[in-house]
Amino acid sequence: MKGSARRTSDHEQPFRDQERTILAYTKRWLVDLLRRLGYAEAAEDALREMPEEFDLEQLQEFGDRHGISRDTVTDAMGGSP
Repeated sequence: MKGSARRTSDHEQPFRDQERTILAYTKRWLVDLLRRLGYAEAAEDALREMPEEFDLEQLQEFGDRHGISRDTVTDAMGGSP
């Protein structure tokens, strides 16, 4: 959205892709979240498997591989789906 300002949180880093802004999540945020939720093994996998920054699709794929639902992550972030 051209001309609109959107504040990003600590785990989101905006980057430009020609006509749109895409939010990237950070590995540190994911590892911290997984540990807080009690997914220690998944957190270790994230350290090995995930790039330093990744998009929502990559986050969802990681969650699917580890049996962690979007609702679980959304609830932990204090939001709603």
